[in-house]
Amino acid sequence: MRPTQIENGAYSKPLTASDLLRVTLHGPAGEEWLSYAGGPTVGDALAFAVASAPGDTAWRIKDWSSVYGE
Repeated sequence: MRPTQIENGAYSKPLTASDLLRVTLHGPAGEEWLSYAGGPTVGDALAFAVASAPGDTAWRIKDWSSVYGE
């Protein structure tokens, strides 16, 4: 996933330095990867989560939630 695909809408919501997202990623063969990420915006955090997953799979974002509640 390229960051430009996740820059609009809810993805542009700013995050604070203490915000942390739990991001679930799915691969095409049913693989699952759980990542924790932060950044200036939700889109930045999601891009980081995808970038930090193993590179041999075409990951898709399944869902995300705030670790500390919202």
